[in-house]
Amino acid sequence: MSTRAILPLLAAPALLAGCPGAQVKQTFDRPVPADEPRAELRLGLKLPASQDCEEAFDLALYRHEGVELIRWERADRACGDRSVTVRYLRRRVSKEELIRLARKVALKVRPDARPRSEEDR
Repeated sequence: MSTRAILPLLAAPALLAGCPGAQVKQTFDRPVPADEPRAELRLGLKLPASQDCEEAFDLALYRHEGVELIRWERADRACGDRSVTVRYLRRRVSKEELIRLARKVALKVRPDARPRSEEDR
């Protein structure tokens, strides 16, 4: 392939970057103010057996901008009978919505305890 044929292919991304319609508004990975209310929800889970069961669960929940952190307990266990704590931003996602999201990925979801908010600590 000649240089003349490759040049338009190389220039296209640069031209699109300058177009206002081509720009995507980034909503994730932005800093969250320290005073944003947070809470935690502990869940008991049975995940589908796979080599990446934790990762699949993490990716599914992290798609929601209200999920801040997922912390697994007892990582030595297989995919069944796992416990996880999800820290979330209360203004952006509710406890009920988190449980619905978890049920889309997990075979069984059991809320183990009421969510703990920062005021409870």
